[in-house]
Amino acid sequence: MAAARSSRLIAIGAIVCAVGVGGSVAAVRAADATAPPTSDAPVTAAPPDTGHPAAAPVAMDPETRLPNPLVVPDGHEAVAVQVAFDAGVAGVPGPGDRINVYGVFTSGRPGETATQASPGPQVQRVLVGVEVLGVAGGATPTTGGSPTYVLAVTPSQAEQVVFLHTAERLWMTLVGDDIDTATTGGRDHGSILR
Repeated sequence: MAAARSSRLIAIGAIVCAVGVGGSVAAVRAADATAPPTSDAPVTAAPPDTGHPAAAPVAMDPETRLPNPLVVPDGHEAVAVQVAFDAGVAGVPGPGDRINVYGVFTSGRPGETATQASPGPQVQRVLVGVEVLGVAGGATPTTGGSPTYVLAVTPSQAEQVVFLHTAERLWMTLVGDDIDTATTGGRDHGSILR
């Protein structure tokens, strides 16, 4: 009698197990059938609504925001610089935006010789209204926090950007259409409160 009872319990357990597995398989298949299709196709950026007829959309990789093809304006070069999240305006600038480039000089003021150099850092605007051609990676702090900006610069400006990027520090600001192009005297310990 005990053997018959345990045989029945084993049979019931096997049936319950089979029903559970079958239900799980059916649920997974149903979820797959209702899931939205995925695509590896590039995302197309929609142009802002300006009231003008829409231009053809530009294909962009969602992770990089690099237009394909990358068009460099005549008389310019494309230079890529990687900056910290905060120094790169929190990853906000995108293709077509304009930025100002500031230099943080730690080893003297711009234009001074080594014998004239004053101690302490100075910050000064170096370039005005530089066009952002694209941005690669690091657009948010969760993805590394160091976006790489591809900028359209003249050969002379490229020298300035490369110098700042390798020998000093570079900081960016996002600017509007009414860019102030007046030169600034910069700021250091002696002028920060003036």
